[in-house]
Amino acid sequence: QDNDGGIIDRFLVMVGGFCHGLDDDWKPGVYPRGFLRKGWALNLDDESAGWSELPLLPGAARQEMYGLSVNNEVYLWGGFSYTKPYCYRDGYKLSRRNGQWIWSELPPLLRPGSAGSITAIGEHIYLLGGMDYDATRYYVSQDRNGETDRYGPRFYRFNGKSPADGLQEMTASR
Repeated sequence: QDNDGGIIDRFLVMVGGFCHGLDDDWKPGVYPRGFLRKGWALNLDDESAGWSELPLLPGAARQEMYGLSVNNEVYLWGGFSYTKPYCYRDGYKLSRRNGQWIWSELPPLLRPGSAGSITAIGEHIYLLGGMDYDATRYYVSQDRNGETDRYGPRFYRFNGKSPADGLQEMTASR
């Protein structure tokens, strides 16, 4: 549940998430409970071939990342898990070159974030909203430390043609 991904070279890509499996499932040990770094790809031109496993997400296992497919690559940021640091800032891009799946690091989010919206217009990727998390609850009005107000409605822009510029916080009028 709560994985993210997109389309690369006519492959449907899904990465991360959470498996709620239990020891008494009808397939014990096959679906262990926990957060995932795993990813899978389904060739949309040959669905009968089934899902193939991707290289592991470079960061910690997590769910609810900001995820989007742009220009035949999948961009993923943030997410959360039940272990420290609970909510993440790091980001990764998945590409496919010469039949090989390749992860590369992206500039981090300005603040830890998870479960927000993401879209692209031209070369820009926009991230909106989300939450912080600290193992006791989710935070949207402020971050978990009470230092950043209006945490949920924060708005960021990333220029895919200038990744070294990182994510820029945008100002939105009400």
